[in-house]
Amino acid sequence: MSGQAPGLPGRLVPEITINDIGPVPRRGASLRRIRMSTADQSTDTGPASVYRGFIEAVNRQDLEEAGRFVDAARYRENCVGFTHGFVGWEEAKESVRQVWKGLPDLRVELAQILGDGDVALAHGTVRGTATGRLYGAPATRRSFQASFFDYVRVQDGQIIERVQQADVLTQMRQLYGKALGLIGLDAMFLRL
Repeated sequence: MSGQAPGLPGRLVPEITINDIGPVPRRGASLRRIRMSTADQSTDTGPASVYRGFIEAVNRQDLEEAGRFVDAARYRENCVGFTHGFVGWEEAKESVRQVWKGLPDLRVELAQILGDGDVALAHGTVRGTATGRLYGAPATRRSFQASFFDYVRVQDGQIIERVQQADVLTQMRQLYGKALGLIGLDAMFLRL
């Protein structure tokens, strides 16, 4: 889909759909400026809105609420480096509970969400402080921030597939130092 470029007759500008609000010209568009109220999120079943609701519930560590955004029977998730390939909803919940033991203040900050059709793509920052054991690695009381991306597929207003990738090497280096970060990675990957 494309639209007429302002002031340029005959030139077409590619468009994207953000949070299912309609086409927006790419040039000059800022994904960061699009925010939805809680009321909008409760009625919108577009993939970006569903994903945002899911992440907000996970940030509150409310897996019951997060489950409202998930089709538990069809859900499959690959949280790269933290799950054993694709897992179902019950295993995904157990995985995040394990992460919360080591990083109880874990938080995802969404910088960009792009929704199109039945897919949402997101980019942001994940932050936390190692105040507990993270997959066997000791608590360091150090904080980290690392970039991540998420791919989510939504059907009938619920998430059925999620692939999440964080910059785990940066995370481990910040939590355990340059050399010890490899020990943190080893502890995490040995359990896989």
